[in-house]
Amino acid sequence: MSGQQALVIVGGGASGLMAALSAAIQCREMHGDLPIVLLEKGPRVGKKLLATGNGRCNLSNLKASPGRYHGQDPDFCRAALAAFSPSATIDFFGKLGLLCRVEGDHLVYPYCEQASTVLDCLRFACERMGVSIRCDCDVQSIQKLRKGFCVLSSTGRIDCGAVILATGGIASPQLSSGEHGYRLAKSLGHRCVPLFPALVPIRTDPALTRPLKGIRVKGSVSLVEGGTILRAERGEIQFSDGCLSGISVMQLSRLVSIHKHTRILLDLMPDYSQKQVQSLLGRMHSLLQSEPAERLLAGLINKRVGQTLVKQIVPLNRPIGSLSSAELDEIGRRMKAWEFPVCGVGAWKNAQVTAGGLSTSQFHRQTMESRLAPGFYAAGEVLDVDGDCGGFNLQWAWSSGYVAGRCAVQHLLGRKQT
Repeated sequence: MSGQQALVIVGGGASGLMAALSAAIQCREMHGDLPIVLLEKGPRVGKKLLATGNGRCNLSNLKASPGRYHGQDPDFCRAALAAFSPSATIDFFGKLGLLCRVEGDHLVYPYCEQASTVLDCLRFACERMGVSIRCDCDVQSIQKLRKGFCVLSSTGRIDCGAVILATGGIASPQLSSGEHGYRLAKSLGHRCVPLFPALVPIRTDPALTRPLKGIRVKGSVSLVEGGTILRAERGEIQFSDGCLSGISVMQLSRLVSIHKHTRILLDLMPDYSQKQVQSLLGRMHSLLQSEPAERLLAGLINKRVGQTLVKQIVPLNRPIGSLSSAELDEIGRRMKAWEFPVCGVGAWKNAQVTAGGLSTSQFHRQTMESRLAPGFYAAGEVLDVDGDCGGFNLQWAWSSGYVAGRCAVQHLLGRKQT
């Protein structure tokens, strides 16, 4: 295929599908006749999308704002989020036939709670709009021509007027397309901010977590460097062999890769002050005098977690009545600030998102177009923008893909980009 007015999207994930659909809609609105081709390396599009939200697809967050995103320039996402907001996303999918609902006061899910339905809505809409989707198509190079680009892939050559790179990151390599998107952009002169896994479990001393493997508790978790709390989150905490996990823990993982000398403090009773916890322990001490220490915390926190904590201070067979005030104070202190050393973060296979990526300083934030190669755009995770857990990363994929698709068509059809 050749044609200087063709648009090629490289990558069939969330941002690529949105870019293709946005481009097709914009083309129809401008009464243009523009071939739009989406090239996907894998055997099917949207593989990673199917795994989001444990298959329920947390597709947006009503609180999406630059403050929930990270990278060298978190404010880069502001224009795209304004152009295609969470409410606009809900309306957009509604027009595709997908009913959404808001869980809590900000988490957006499809009402049917099936990620596959979200993907189907995008695929079927692309088909209706005439987008050509080609799977098992590995793009090997993108070359800048005097006018437009040459895209060489395992299935042939496409000369086109514009390219949108939407290859995603390298998190969850079993679901992603790998590093080839970064290599393609680098060949056009783009710089890549160092990559590291984010929204990933945090590694700690296996001896501390092994007795608690598989247990989940609610609490507060803080990442501390020296005497400074870098960030604190509240929610579910999961214990595994050598790792702490759960959304509240994974929200802190990005900072672990930046700050090298940190530790984690768990607050197992965040609804109670230290003074209140000590008062509760004093009450248990009075009520359970003859009981073994292993039962001291059974009515307050998870039984096995309580036993593991107490065992670090006194033998579990000690009578509760024999515990000294100092020992009770130390148990209470650890209930509010149980310390775990930080040994790094989990592997890429356990990460939900890639931190780092193509430097946003080399792209126009209003259009997603390259400052180095006009007609070349990027969207989604391949850029140096990553969000918190809770639908923020999918919203970035939708917003950036929407803007890139619309603006690429405006570029090709010679209209002013807005």
